[in-house]
Amino acid sequence: MLKPFMPPRKPRTGRSSTDLRRSFNGVLYVLITGCKWSDMSGKYGAYVTAWRLFRLLKEKEVLEEAFNVLVSKGYLEGKFDLCICSIVDTTTIPVKKG
Repeated sequence: MLKPFMPPRKPRTGRSSTDLRRSFNGVLYVLITGCKWSDMSGKYGAYVTAWRLFRLLKEKEVLEEAFNVLVSKGYLEGKFDLCICSIVDTTTIPVKKG
């Protein structure tokens, strides 16, 4: 599903390239959990690689399209239901003083 959104592979020279799917899963992990890039789990590869992929997809404006494909596929398969979502922002959460 996401293959059309991924950047093309560079010709093989020098070091072997990283797995784009693994790095993209790392991008999704950070976006879903809200953790810092440096706190990303090592099973997704180097956090710097995932961050660079995120930045590249964001610059080419394909990240939102890819996300919409994932959301629509998950919604159609019944993996999640958008009617149970709620919006949380700082106006609904009290801030503790001191």
